[in-house]
Amino acid sequence: MTNNYIQFEKQKIGDMAKRQNTVGRFQLWKFLMFSRFGNNFKINVLGFLGLAPILYVLFNMVTLNLSSAASLPFTSFVGVGYPLVTDSLESAFVASQQIFLNFGVFMLPLAVFLSMFLTVPAQYAARNYIWSEGYFHFKHIGKAFKLNGLRRLVIGFITALITLLVTYLIYLLRNAIFFEGYSFVIILAIAGIAILSVFSILVTLYVMSISMTYKSTLIGAYLDAVKLTFKVLVQNLVMLVPTLFPVVLVYLTLTFMSMLLPLVFTAIIFMGISWMFITWESYAQFVFGLIEDSRVKTKKKNK
Repeated sequence: MTNNYIQFEKQKIGDMAKRQNTVGRFQLWKFLMFSRFGNNFKINVLGFLGLAPILYVLFNMVTLNLSSAASLPFTSFVGVGYPLVTDSLESAFVASQQIFLNFGVFMLPLAVFLSMFLTVPAQYAARNYIWSEGYFHFKHIGKAFKLNGLRRLVIGFITALITLLVTYLIYLLRNAIFFEGYSFVIILAIAGIAILSVFSILVTLYVMSISMTYKSTLIGAYLDAVKLTFKVLVQNLVMLVPTLFPVVLVYLTLTFMSMLLPLVFTAIIFMGISWMFITWESYAQFVFGLIEDSRVKTKKKNK
């Protein structure tokens, strides 16, 4: 690996050439997000199709928890004047844990595996969208699986294993918190799971972008992704917030502002998923450009 850093081999152009940017990355991102709503919606549709397995699992997990809490009297009185026995809270927790085990631990990793493969067209379209500075090449989407499908199956399998590990650790942690309460060890475990989750997300995002852009071995792509994750860690953490903004917005709406949920879901349907793809790909291509610029002694740099 050149200079112990990113091994930028021949770019995986596939069907189009990367244009030299005529504007800065932020100006390009702003133009793509707020001036090309029709193209954003097309990428959003591709993203919804790709993320359908994950959305299905999460939807069922949330609705089953809500319906269980509403239909079973865990927090109300039984009969007339007879409160529930103290074991009712434990029963509610066991029911919630069973739902989390079935959907979060068993089904979510499988959904992640399928979605990692099915989102190839959406990410491919987002990359071309950025490279061409606002043109959506729908006719090229069919080549996405040919160029990246097999590799994304392997990436999806690895990501599914990581998801299985994280969700199972969360399952065990929920048990520990309920029966033992918070302690120093449990707080450390929470921090460890949070760090592992963020690190896994960043590495996976970089691996997806690297394998979509460059011809390199899968092992090399993962090594490059790990190095990039730590090399620009602060910038990565900052950019992770706007990238996952639609997810955070839905969570905050469900938790604190449920009356705004129809409005938020409408916005997500039209541009929420394309927001995530375009935001991260714009940032990733910017980082790749910086690495390329460090090796080119010319005045013509990536912006």
